[in-house]
Amino acid sequence: MKLRPLDFAALFLALAAVGAVAVVYDTGDDGSLVVAVEGARNAWLFPVDAEETVVVPGPLGNTVVNIDKGSVYVVSSPCANQLCVAQGKIHLPGSLVSCLPNRVVVTIQGTRNTVDGGTW
Repeated sequence: MKLRPLDFAALFLALAAVGAVAVVYDTGDDGSLVVAVEGARNAWLFPVDAEETVVVPGPLGNTVVNIDKGSVYVVSSPCANQLCVAQGKIHLPGSLVSCLPNRVVVTIQGTRNTVDGGTW
């Protein structure tokens, strides 16, 4: 089978289309996650792999949030029932810990680019 000039043009256009789809489909997300700590008056962003302790002022007092190499949790809070402390550590995108009486919300934002056998 001999290829004609238009066959080469069609092949080139097909390869260009595949390349364009790959560029458009790539969202530019490098798989990084951030921890968003939001208080009544302030907000902070940290990489999820940071080692930070954040003191968040609220209407009842200070809520202490600890970020420790991929997990985040509330160490202490002035609220009466301590549900935010009892929620424990979070580490997945979309997870959150909240202290509603003290108006503090901690979330892990972003996506992880993971490929497993089921993806293909």
